Order: sequence, then structure tokens, then C-alpha cells
Amino acid sequence: MPKTEIELDRKLKLFIDIFRALASENRDDVSKEILILELVNTGKYTEQEALVYIKQAQQYGFIFERKLVCMQ
Repeated sequence: MPKTEIELDRKLKLFIDIFRALASENRDDVSKEILILELVNTGKYTEQEALVYIKQAQQYGFIFERKLVCMQ
């Protein structure tokens, strides 16, 4: 496996680990801003890279935004 693919796999695993730690066992909501901050604080992601990983995770259904539904 090329070095770039290995690095991507490590970054993806780190992303998942951080997201799961923030969500806890209760599957609490995770603020996008806090997730970005935690990713950037690892020194492995820029803010732009963090946004790309979040978008990809949303596209693959790993994470999603909850929508509030108003009942009338």
C-alpha cells in the first residue's frame, strides 16, 4: 500500500476514534465546531481537511445532522 493510502487510513481511523469519543456510548450529538477543533488539535488535520472528512462521513452515512420537525 502506498504511503499516502496508509496515511489516509490512519487519518480516517483517527477521525472515527475522535468522533466516537465525543459521541460517547450514549450516541450524544457532536457539535461540528467541537469536532473540527478536536481534529485540528491533534496536529494531523487542518481545518479544511477536517471539513472534508466531515463531509465524506456525512456522504457515507457514518454521521448525519438531525433535523427538527415541527408538529402542527
